[in-house]
Amino acid sequence: MKLYYIILEEQQLGPFNVHELAQHTLTKSTLVWYEGLEDWTPAGTVEELRPLLHSVPPPIKKENKAVQNEGVAAPFLWGMRKVRFFTLAVITVVLLVFLSFQYQQMESSRIDRMNRETESQNRLVEEEMKAQKEKMDEEKRIAQQRKLEQDRKKIKDQVMVLKSQYQLIESELLDAQATLNDVSGFKLLRSGSQRKAQIAAATQRVEELEKNKAAIVAEMKLLMEQLSRLE
Repeated sequence: MKLYYIILEEQQLGPFNVHELAQHTLTKSTLVWYEGLEDWTPAGTVEELRPLLHSVPPPIKKENKAVQNEGVAAPFLWGMRKVRFFTLAVITVVLLVFLSFQYQQMESSRIDRMNRETESQNRLVEEEMKAQKEKMDEEKRIAQQRKLEQDRKKIKDQVMVLKSQYQLIESELLDAQATLNDVSGFKLLRSGSQRKAQIAAATQRVEELEKNKAAIVAEMKLLMEQLSRLE
């Protein structure tokens, strides 16, 4: 059985018998070789291969192609069929609109979230400032109360001291008045000048004690008024 070699797409294939060659697309110009040939020869020159040959239409002439294009609109746009091009364009526009809508939704959500976080932080800051203010007010109130108590105690202590001084002066005044009565009488043996000197000294002592007593009473009155205002 004769075996054939062929060249298709610049590749040597084979060997094939006639039935196997029928599975390949052979034309008149396909080069073949079999034992007995000196060189490769077109398949159209081999009698037994002619039933296997496929006819290839001749190339379109430029003038015929131009006439055809004048009567029919070009089915391509930018290297793609118009239907596919416009379909992709519509899909692209829809996709861009969808993505834009999604972006706006995400941006709106992000802004709302930031606003909520800001409001939450502001509330926390306000609550913290309010708590600090309340704490400072309470500390101030306690300090004022403490100072008020200290002032009251101080005044009360001063009043107690003045009361003690008043009692002492009152006792000394009674003694001074008794002395003045004694020196003013004639029971004591002394000269007239001595009597006058003793009366003057006793009188001066009484007046001095009464003056001190009045000063203490006035000071005690002033302190009691201050204490009354602090109550």
